[in-house]
Amino acid sequence: MSSKVLLTISILISNRPDTVRKCLDSVKPLLAAIPSELILTDTGCGEQVRSIIEEYTDHIIDFEWCRDFSKARNAGLKQAKGEWFLFLDDDEWFEDVSEIIDFFKSGAYKKYGLAAYIQRNYLDLRGSVYTDLAVGRMVRLESDIHFIYSIHECFNRVPGEVKKLHSYVHHYGYAYKTREEALAHSERNISLLLIEHEKHPENMKHTLQLAQEYNAVGKRQESLELSLDGIAYAENNPIDMKPCLASLYGNAINCYMELKQYDEVIEKGEEYLKSGAIDPLVEAMIEGLLSGAYLTKKQWEKSALCVTRFMESYAKEQEQDDIYLAYTTTITSDCFEQNNLSTVLGAGVRAAIALNKSDMALKWFRQIDLTSQRIFISNLMISDIIKALAKAEGAEEASYLEMCDALVQRAELGVLLIKYIKEAIAEDAKARSKFAGIASEHWYFTILKIQTGKTENKEDFIHIWKQAKESLPDIVENSLWELAEKCGLSNQEIIEGVPLYLWKEAVENYCRNAVEEKTEALNGILMKYLQEDTWHLEVWKEHYLYAKLLRMAVAAPGKQSEEEKTERRKEVERFWIAYAASVYNQAEALYQTEVLQKAEELLPAKIQAAKKTLQMWESVQQGNYAEAVKQMKAVRELIPALSEIIKMCLENLQELIAQQNQAANQFAQLAAAVKEKVRDCIAGKDYQSAEAILMQLEAMLPGDAEILQLRRQLEDLQC
Repeated sequence: MSSKVLLTISILISNRPDTVRKCLDSVKPLLAAIPSELILTDTGCGEQVRSIIEEYTDHIIDFEWCRDFSKARNAGLKQAKGEWFLFLDDDEWFEDVSEIIDFFKSGAYKKYGLAAYIQRNYLDLRGSVYTDLAVGRMVRLESDIHFIYSIHECFNRVPGEVKKLHSYVHHYGYAYKTREEALAHSERNISLLLIEHEKHPENMKHTLQLAQEYNAVGKRQESLELSLDGIAYAENNPIDMKPCLASLYGNAINCYMELKQYDEVIEKGEEYLKSGAIDPLVEAMIEGLLSGAYLTKKQWEKSALCVTRFMESYAKEQEQDDIYLAYTTTITSDCFEQNNLSTVLGAGVRAAIALNKSDMALKWFRQIDLTSQRIFISNLMISDIIKALAKAEGAEEASYLEMCDALVQRAELGVLLIKYIKEAIAEDAKARSKFAGIASEHWYFTILKIQTGKTENKEDFIHIWKQAKESLPDIVENSLWELAEKCGLSNQEIIEGVPLYLWKEAVENYCRNAVEEKTEALNGILMKYLQEDTWHLEVWKEHYLYAKLLRMAVAAPGKQSEEEKTERRKEVERFWIAYAASVYNQAEALYQTEVLQKAEELLPAKIQAAKKTLQMWESVQQGNYAEAVKQMKAVRELIPALSEIIKMCLENLQELIAQQNQAANQFAQLAAAVKEKVRDCIAGKDYQSAEAILMQLEAMLPGDAEILQLRRQLEDLQC
């Protein structure tokens, strides 16, 4: 390595064992490619992290943490030997440093005094939501350069022009596991910033950062008041960090917007735009906010004009990405981020639709990056597009169809699109043909194509039924079987074209969620079109009957007579037997007979319950009610969810047992009277009559002890 150090890399080290190695590994290529040194400042990292950092360098500064970031940074800066100084934290790591290496190797660094790279701040732990902020973290060292401010520290000055680099660090410092953790972090920052703000009210950077921290914890009113106070202070007093003042104007308008004070957004926003006190980036920010406020007030022309001005600023930023770098703060950094850009463009699309300018709406719509996961798409924009398409003709129709074609490519937007299309069709059925022109393979648009005569293909019907887990409610709502008949197609062939595993998922989901009237209607249709003993019908019957039983179990019967209660229990029993038969029919087709007979305990609980239920019914037919009760109690253990149904079935059995006992008692009384009649005949020596009656008794009660005794007595007398 050359004795001349070109770059010092300085990192504050705290107790972050999860990220410190990623951080240090990410700067290794820099240390290897250019003359450089690594300085680590230990602010209290603990033994575990200390042992890690000692693997990377022996240049470690022990620093006692004093709640002052500038002092900690300056501890490393004072020992720096490099011409340039780069700093970062141990919870950040570079994705790629090749651009930084080239910046030094090419000699480009000689033209600049400061270089900014991107801090990618993730807002969730999955890393799917983030904002990019250009941070001036690389400076050309001159004798007086040092850090200032106890929090949100920065260099005291910029010793030359600024170079914007596209290298970025991953930073999860704002991605919290809980809301409480996020609030604690912001409250810590607020406490430090309040001290700085009270000591130095002239410092607009502290005022701005404090306002941003209030925003982070949802204190928009406090952020607004602080911004207005800062603006008022600057009008009457000399200030430091003047570039931050403009962002206070932008923050004030943003707070008005968040507080839904749209009149104030418009009044103050227009005032600030004319004041000459703001920079070009804040102008763009305010124009974007005004576009939304004017839209809310239905001032379409003004909203569209603000979008136009915002997009002109955006175009300049795209042509020269560092044009607004000098004006970038934490407040303005996301002005042209995809999320904010899509919000402004969405307002423009809606304003253009209201103005009947479909070409303008399409132009702005095309600039929304629908592939980005970091965008906001207004539900109202989608609704407006659908309403416009319903009424459009000619070129206008083509414009709105293009928008719908793009929206439907994203699943979550497609769901909203369909929702609003259904609403539009409910208002005007003639609009259906317009929506049938949307280019999508989604089953709903296939239904529209069938309804409007654009297709009669059996495969299209099968395609819809194959998505039955989602489409079944619409199949029922739109009577798809009638449309199939009109096309001369077989509904049985169409339905049986659906793989059984998909069919099972669909009917289970439908029977669980649809209202009873809908399931009853679909049951009638399937019974009409599907042949008995087909798999699709059996699967349907199982889930239809199970859902019906569940509803019966929870349905409040109201005030009923004993006869009505009995009839209700019998109805439940009929459906229960039918459900068990359906389940067991499928089991017989799926399992070998030996398994069903000899390995019953290995079967799923519902099949075991179905088998015992059918055995119970057989016992009932044989009059063996006690055995039937035993079998039903076993079923109750297998399917607890239907315990109320089984309870009603058991009540039926108890009633049968009671009837059986009553009949037995009545028969016993009758038999006793007849036996007494035999005794009377014997006593009166009417042996012929006694013989005739006794023969009937023997047939009715074979083996009865009293009858055997009477038989012996009669035979002895006849001898």
